[in-house]
Amino acid sequence: MTSDNEIYCVTASRTLRRGGLTNNLVRSGLSRTLNHKHRIRQDLTSIGYLLILDGHNSHTTYCFCSFAEKHKIIILCIPPHTTHCLQPYDVGVFGLLSSTWKAEVNAAGEDGDEICKSTFIRHYAHARQKAFTKETILGAWRKTGLCPLDCSAIPEIAYEPALNTPTQA
Repeated sequence: MTSDNEIYCVTASRTLRRGGLTNNLVRSGLSRTLNHKHRIRQDLTSIGYLLILDGHNSHTTYCFCSFAEKHKIIILCIPPHTTHCLQPYDVGVFGLLSSTWKAEVNAAGEDGDEICKSTFIRHYAHARQKAFTKETILGAWRKTGLCPLDCSAIPEIAYEPALNTPTQA
């Protein structure tokens, strides 16, 4: 049985076709993921799922919302103009991964260890292990204000539409 404090996070990625993800691709991917999770943990179906979306109108069609309701998926659309602020991995993990990867490349070069096809995974895994720590990931969620919930984490100005500024020709 699950406790109220448990959070289940399902991450899925797919190479985007030209034009992005379609509702059919998303629904089929979610169906496969939900079926897999259901086989692993029977009690998940009573809890339901939270799906965080960027709020684009293609995600809120009647078919997609009906699919979500049928599968106990709560859709949370993040506010416009805040996508870049509310993605924990973008906010607090990928920047660190970039710097640890650069350090790994520099260290390999100093040691005379060439990074090629046969050594890439080993070097990347080492950099990733340094960046993707529990503390880093939890800190990223905290920085976005998503967990724990902190509405003051993002300044009010971030919710305003972008201003058009003239450019010089």
